[in-house]
Amino acid sequence: MYSFTAPVVMDASTPTPVGSEPRPPLVAPGRQPVLVVMGVSGSGKSTVAALLAGQLGWDFVEGDDLHPEANVNKMASGTPLTDDDRWPWLDTVSSWILGHTTADVPGIITCSALKKKYRDVLREQNVIFVHLVGSKELLGARMSARLDHYMPASLLDSQLDTLEPLDPDERGILIDAARPPAEEAARIVTMLGLLPAAGSSALSAGKPGRSAAQMPVTTAVIHPVVEAVTRRIIERSAQTRARYLARIDAAAEQGPTRGRLGCANLAHGFAATGQQDKAALRRFVKPNIGIVSSYNDVLSAHQPFAAYPAILKDAVRKAGGIAQVAGGVPAMCDGITQGRDGMQLSLFSRDLIAMATGVALAHDLFDGALLLGVCDKIVPGLVIGALAFGHLPAILVPTGPMSSGIPNKEKSRIRQLYAEGLAGREQLLEAETASYHSAGTCTFYGTANSNQMLMEVMGLHLPGASFVSPDSPLREALTAAAASQVVALTELKDQYTPIGRVVDEKSIVNGVVALLATGGSTNHTLHLPAIAAAAGIQLTWQDFADLSEVVPLLVRIYPNGPADINHFHAAGGTAFLIGQLLDAGLLHPDVRTVAGAGLDAYRREPVLDGTALSYRPGPTESLDTDVLRPASAPFAPNGGLRILDGNLGSAVIKVAAVATEHHVIQAPAVVFDDQHVFLAAFDAGQLDRDLVAVIRYQGPSANGMPELHKLTPALGILQDRGYQVALVTDGRMSGASGKIPAAIHLTPEAAAGGPIGRIRDGDLVRLDATAGTLDVLIDDDVFAAREITGAALDDASWSGTGRELFSVFRRQVGPADRGASVITNTPEGVL
Repeated sequence: MYSFTAPVVMDASTPTPVGSEPRPPLVAPGRQPVLVVMGVSGSGKSTVAALLAGQLGWDFVEGDDLHPEANVNKMASGTPLTDDDRWPWLDTVSSWILGHTTADVPGIITCSALKKKYRDVLREQNVIFVHLVGSKELLGARMSARLDHYMPASLLDSQLDTLEPLDPDERGILIDAARPPAEEAARIVTMLGLLPAAGSSALSAGKPGRSAAQMPVTTAVIHPVVEAVTRRIIERSAQTRARYLARIDAAAEQGPTRGRLGCANLAHGFAATGQQDKAALRRFVKPNIGIVSSYNDVLSAHQPFAAYPAILKDAVRKAGGIAQVAGGVPAMCDGITQGRDGMQLSLFSRDLIAMATGVALAHDLFDGALLLGVCDKIVPGLVIGALAFGHLPAILVPTGPMSSGIPNKEKSRIRQLYAEGLAGREQLLEAETASYHSAGTCTFYGTANSNQMLMEVMGLHLPGASFVSPDSPLREALTAAAASQVVALTELKDQYTPIGRVVDEKSIVNGVVALLATGGSTNHTLHLPAIAAAAGIQLTWQDFADLSEVVPLLVRIYPNGPADINHFHAAGGTAFLIGQLLDAGLLHPDVRTVAGAGLDAYRREPVLDGTALSYRPGPTESLDTDVLRPASAPFAPNGGLRILDGNLGSAVIKVAAVATEHHVIQAPAVVFDDQHVFLAAFDAGQLDRDLVAVIRYQGPSANGMPELHKLTPALGILQDRGYQVALVTDGRMSGASGKIPAAIHLTPEAAAGGPIGRIRDGDLVRLDATAGTLDVLIDDDVFAAREITGAALDDASWSGTGRELFSVFRRQVGPADRGASVITNTPEGVL
């Protein structure tokens, strides 16, 4: 791991940055080195140490965490420590250092600016001192700017008074505290000739021995349409985005808000924490991370979250922070509520989740957030809620998919047989149970897995975190790594990366491109505009349409093909997909992510080296071109989603799973205002003919815009019988909508006076996915003169299963093309 050489003594007579020439490793023969990173509060020592630990994969501990409880309490009260206080602590520090000089992995420890008499105790143990220095005025000003309302003045003065330079006989280097921490960390590695530990867990590390320079770097020019759409969004959103950024910047300038809480407020905030965390929270010098969880036992993808808080708290503590469960949010399973009244609350729950996230973070205690969510409305809701606190860094933490069950084609076959009366309920239940059989995300490519895809491409997951199974040791390592990383991203650690800056116009466009390239869930034509609006960005369906014309379809996962998400992951997964889209100029590489600057980091894939997390370059070729293809040989030249426009309004269609011969349907309308009435007519044999099923009053303000997935088997049977069949509705279909051409999310909706309310049985309707049109073939004047028929349920009738609790949402919700949001239904469509 190291080339051991005799100790090298570096000149430390002047407090200036070290030179640029690398030196031999500064270690003693046969022993591991330990770096002691010193500096006063505000010098950036913790940030530099964390960066070094991340780059090298070395163990890292904050020296302050090793103080006995009596010292912790004394420092929390603002009383400087005496020599009698420090000697017992120094014994503990010495023991930690000694243990790491003989351990497999070297160590890094931070300490306040140690006086020479303390350093003399440690220097015999093969330590290398790294002293962050600067003028007393610089460090005092920095502490004043960041810490004066956290730390008593007496403690600041005592720390500044300990500034003593390294002597020439001490092994170590001086680092300029005024320079960027990342730059100085890199300089330390170069100057001391330090190499990663075997099996480095660093986000920035590749396979041991592999230089970061060997990782592919995007050089492609951005596609002109992607560039034009991005520029259009930036210009459209200029004022609203500026207002949003001004709001989060003002919040960031105030620092951690717990520093301004009254004593009683603050005491409530840490009353139930352990003594060490309580003392650290009182001192305000450690980041406090709020965990917002969507755990429940009903939703298979969320059941693993039960174990996450303990894992996350431990990892945050090791990274030099503190973590508390800030709150929980609801998490509905759409698979359970399909076709039931509860489904009418599903889309509304997204905004409720956003509000609940806001409630959790509103305690004014947190410097960052870990958001635990996977499924349909939960992830968008968590992101929208976190964006209201856009000055905080936040990382989405997933659980991964369950293992593959019976083939999806077989599941669909049995569902269709059941709908025809050719299979019994017991046979159907057996097939469904074999499909959905364990903890983890359902394996088809619906909204849940589309969420994961988008969060990774938008830089809100760690690289490669999306599709690792819940029971894998790699999953636990990724979970812990997310906790460590969010600490490094907080304002107190100087790698400040707030979520409001990660989610910008370019990352939103990257999300749309990923959705189109993978044939993802139609629900994201609602969720992405809502997420964008929460960040002050105005995203329209026309942006989707224009991007769809140039983004090729690179993925076929059920219902777009027979494979499932596990097959996609095995074929090359997100690392291959992102690399292909970057090299084709279809993704913006110059974005901020939770893994650092630039999307190229997401070309990598995580692996375990023993028990340590490491990263290696992802595959450069697909391992199964029936599932995942390069941009040079796509499944289709256009994206998997299209926008339809015409005299019925605007609608969304997912064409990825629809056979080309069904892209254009022209047939008489059969009108229903309730999906159950349609299914009854099918069961009665009344629909055996060419038809366009028009299901009205299913929009946001009518009944919450439920998914109408229960219609799929019946419509599929009619198609298989040779009839020309399509669906037109102002409601939603499942994000896994399949082989039936379905114009969904039609806006304006019937309840808002939309043209769909004028369609009558027998009207000829033309759906043309190739041309992107949706029309009723009637003279415009005649059609416009018709009366609206039918009506949405009134509040008294729209009740039961908790629906009455959401009546105010029905009255407040905005249109589908602006995200069907209660929160952002404003004149500008943003917060």
